[in-house]
Amino acid sequence: MKKNISLILAVLMLFSMFAISTSAASYDKITVSVSETEANVGDVIKVTVGVKAASNLVVFEGSLTYDTNYFQLVEGSVKTGSIFGFGEASSVAGKIKYVGASGEALTKSGALVSFELKVLKTGGTIKFTVG
Repeated sequence: MKKNISLILAVLMLFSMFAISTSAASYDKITVSVSETEANVGDVIKVTVGVKAASNLVVFEGSLTYDTNYFQLVEGSVKTGSIFGFGEASSVAGKIKYVGASGEALTKSGALVSFELKVLKTGGTIKFTVG
């Protein structure tokens, strides 16, 4: 039960990071989805950060931080989408960063970046921030 509550709280924390007004650079058009709302040790959670249609974003920078005692990045799982003309993701232990830019405002939806985290032990949280 504790592990379920911890993971649900982590997901809610992800979504609460986007409680920003619509005048704040269209951050309300950013989506974060997770493949699992409950996880056990050894499970792999897929996280996808995307953008809704007509977001009008020209540049985007975001980063996800996670506790390496609870999660391990699955090697080779970080994938960038093709929605921006330029998109690059980098990762170091405990942090994944994405930067994307386009020559014009985005009017279509799609994935910016996706990756997988393996659950090492329950009770951890992940946090996504927009720069």
